[in-house]
Amino acid sequence: MYILYTLLGIWPVVTAVGALETSVLWNFEWNDRWTLRDRHQESSRRRGLMKYHMVCAFGIAANAVVFGILSLGFGVNYLLAGLVGLWRDSN
Repeated sequence: MYILYTLLGIWPVVTAVGALETSVLWNFEWNDRWTLRDRHQESSRRRGLMKYHMVCAFGIAANAVVFGILSLGFGVNYLLAGLVGLWRDSN
């Protein structure tokens, strides 16, 4: 988020969604490597990634809404707003 917003000047909500998407891809990759390493067929990986994204989609949307309300609506620092969204997402 810091690089996208502070250095590149991209709108904060877009940076939050980009950071969340990066997190989803990172988590899927490591989960796939560690827990599903014996099932490495390209079609099953693609299907698994699509399913994983569908499960995470609500969390991403909710996190983006919380982030937008806090950072744009209440003027909370964008990094703090991102952390609050992550904390909310983990509970």
